[in-house]
Amino acid sequence: MANIGDRIVMMGKTKNASSRDRNGVIEEVLNADPPRYVIKWDSGGSSVLAPGPGTIRVEPAAAKTTKKPAAKASKAGKRAAKP
Repeated sequence: MANIGDRIVMMGKTKNASSRDRNGVIEEVLNADPPRYVIKWDSGGSSVLAPGPGTIRVEPAAAKTTKKPAAKASKAGKRAAKP
């Protein structure tokens, strides 16, 4: 199941060179089964998407990680480390 913030890639209808995929982000999950999503497309528009089997690929949203700043050595510790 797709979640809010996941990326959607809707595959083009044909396999030829002129076929283009559509990319966007899920803004709202309207229904899980059958799936219905509000998509904000990278092109700027929004729409409700009711994908058929095998027509989309869901790329999970990147997990947010919090980085702690590296601990700074104290001035006393720096002086003591010098020979």
